[in-house]
Amino acid sequence: MPPAVIRSNAKKYRNSEALTEVYDFPDRSHFTGGEPGWEAGGRLRARMGAEPRGSAADLTR
Repeated sequence: MPPAVIRSNAKKYRNSEALTEVYDFPDRSHFTGGEPGWEAGGRLRARMGAEPRGSAADLTR
């Protein structure tokens, strides 16, 4: 899906109690897990799972 559609969907949750965040990986396809450099996205997902809900930690490093 185009990034604009993803951001639009995320905005619909802004008043929800659900934790919803959008991370953009420019120049990456939907099949990120099979591309060179997939480790960056994998590390981000692993850290997101380890962070307490509502944490303001910078997960992109």
